[in-house]
Amino acid sequence: MLRASLFKNSALMMACRVAAMLVMLVTVPFVIGKLGLIGYGSWEVLLSVSTITTIFQNTLGGTLLWRVSSAYGKGDQAEIRRLPRLGITATLAVFSVAFPAVLIARHFLVQLFHIPLELRPSAVVILPCIIGVAVLGGMNESLAAVLRGSQEAGYTSVVQTLAGFMNAAVLLIGLSRGAGLWSLLAGYATAALATGIGYYLRASYLYGWFDIRPKVPTRQDVLVTRRYMGLLSIGFFSSLLRGETDKLVLAGFASPVWVGVYAIAARMSSLVMESSNFFYTPTIAATGAMNARGDWQGVKDLYVTMSAVFPVAAGLVSVLVLSMYDRLTVLWLGRGVPGIAPILFLVVAGNAIAVILTGSGTSICKGLGKLEAETTYVITSLILNIILTIVLVMAVGAIGTVIASTVSWAIGAVLFIVLLHRRFDLPLKGTYRSIGALLYVAAVVVGARALIPVYGSNADRLQALFSALKFGTAIGLAYLLPFILMNAKAIRNRIRPLMFRSAGSEGQC
Repeated sequence: MLRASLFKNSALMMACRVAAMLVMLVTVPFVIGKLGLIGYGSWEVLLSVSTITTIFQNTLGGTLLWRVSSAYGKGDQAEIRRLPRLGITATLAVFSVAFPAVLIARHFLVQLFHIPLELRPSAVVILPCIIGVAVLGGMNESLAAVLRGSQEAGYTSVVQTLAGFMNAAVLLIGLSRGAGLWSLLAGYATAALATGIGYYLRASYLYGWFDIRPKVPTRQDVLVTRRYMGLLSIGFFSSLLRGETDKLVLAGFASPVWVGVYAIAARMSSLVMESSNFFYTPTIAATGAMNARGDWQGVKDLYVTMSAVFPVAAGLVSVLVLSMYDRLTVLWLGRGVPGIAPILFLVVAGNAIAVILTGSGTSICKGLGKLEAETTYVITSLILNIILTIVLVMAVGAIGTVIASTVSWAIGAVLFIVLLHRRFDLPLKGTYRSIGALLYVAAVVVGARALIPVYGSNADRLQALFSALKFGTAIGLAYLLPFILMNAKAIRNRIRPLMFRSAGSEGQC
């Protein structure tokens, strides 16, 4: 039942993320057209500052997800209703510290990251507002943990997608009426409010009207969660250091234009992470419930299954994005973006390595509540990232921060695999499959990039569309073929019962 819920939630999340990506395809070119690349880059800088402050809410949501999924496995509804109140208390405490601090430092931060003079009057007001909204998002994460831990991760994606539509609508209306950066803030706040309302209504439908008054954690709550929460926060901090801090370094050592180019590359490479997110949270929830029931064999089987699923999904997206990035850029933005290639290849490489090698293992560890192996790898890659960023930025300039992120992520991923199998009795079959898939991704990309330029470039969206469809189909089939052949027996075993059932139904008719 839990495995069925996992894939049902994953399918629903996939549909929602496809819809969200379509919205992004429309809004980003519109924003760049209205604000220019420097204006778009300035917004991304402000968003990056606020995103760093969400380390807290991501850690809070992850910790509550672990505890709620365990309570769900035990059928303890009273505990499920109590836990989000603790999260709301923590959120308000952090907001009372973070918002005043940013309010005081807002002028310094805007100057530090080279926000253009014409945008500074609005930026100094928008920055503390967006950070306040981001920190208060911890309330949303507390309610989302109830849904995800109750095997309702698919519903949270529906809510997020609808909120994204509202964000885009407010944003487009505001930009069309000349509101500038204010329209992006309005859309961001609207989405946050709509998300919270949607989560609350669904949680109340499942367990009765929720009491969302703050509740002070007990001493036992602190003892149970402090280690898990502390280790989880290190992981989120390291992840943000690779992405959001890269933008801030580019802004501080170069300009918001570089941030705009990086943001476009990051949007394209985010497809790799999104392809894994369809399965990541449901895997955590399913593992937590299996572990609570003492089903270790089920956990082992789940690891092998997800070690095949993550490489297929993330690898396919990586291959398509890297092989056809020039055509995809023209198709999306209507023109090429000078200087995007090295940044895009580095960011996608880092994401692909992390997802394919560690995606299944880290999700299993989070579900088990055992984060020691992941934390060791995260701390190692974090230290490497800091050292390499300093050295490489001094040696090769601002691009050094992107190189440092990719290299440190790769080294850390290898370390995690070693630690995972030392600590847990998980089948090596899944890990070998992941390593082989990563090498195959590199081979397909090299081959595709050697062949595609022979057929010339694309000057407009229509040409880019036909070219992307043609090459994308061929490259996708070439990448998927080995996986289909290796799993042909399993596919036949699943299809055959359906065929016999259909034949029996026809005979009865």
